[in-house]
Amino acid sequence: CRYNMGEIEHITGAVVRELSGQDPNVRRPLKAGDQSFLGVGLPSMGAYRMLPIDHPERKAVGGCGGGYWWHSPEDTLDKADANILAEDVAVYAAMTARMCAPDVIPYNFVPSANDFIEHLSDLQQAAGSHLDLAGTLALADRYKSAAERLAATPASDAAVRNAMMRKLTHLVNPALFTIDGPYEFDPALQLPVLPGLAPMKQLAGMSPTSDEYQFLLT
Repeated sequence: CRYNMGEIEHITGAVVRELSGQDPNVRRPLKAGDQSFLGVGLPSMGAYRMLPIDHPERKAVGGCGGGYWWHSPEDTLDKADANILAEDVAVYAAMTARMCAPDVIPYNFVPSANDFIEHLSDLQQAAGSHLDLAGTLALADRYKSAAERLAATPASDAAVRNAMMRKLTHLVNPALFTIDGPYEFDPALQLPVLPGLAPMKQLAGMSPTSDEYQFLLT
């Protein structure tokens, strides 16, 4: 399992396949206490091995690979495995090297553009005629086209390209993953992608003449 923003998922995906021989289960990052930098747009990347679903020690917890002992008094040294730790370190060292070694930051923004298109489309379907996202979806399509051109165009100036891509992550990721943006902390809850627009799913089930509907629509 791996949690990554779209612009870096190809890096971690390649490393996990090469070092583990497994196809990773790609997910977008969740807002939690250890991911407080989503609001400023810093890309998150990680790869986590998980216990099999049918493993007797597997529980619905967020750490230790799903081990029941996570954040409990039973989280003792006997649960650790030096060989697994060494393999995980190799994965993270490889991901770090592939991010840091190139002159140009190896971002690819096409997957994040696809995130906008996919989730905006789902929201539009849920809200129906109550809120029109056609203009926003058109902008998402333009973003994808620009991202494809960027990926296909070699950088003539690495410093300029890097500065531009860093600025882009600071714009795109807060929109995709936060409500309150760079200067406030969102709740440490499992928020959907585009959380600021997620409440529009409620519009279709509300009376258009109600105060609640009008406040939410606004």
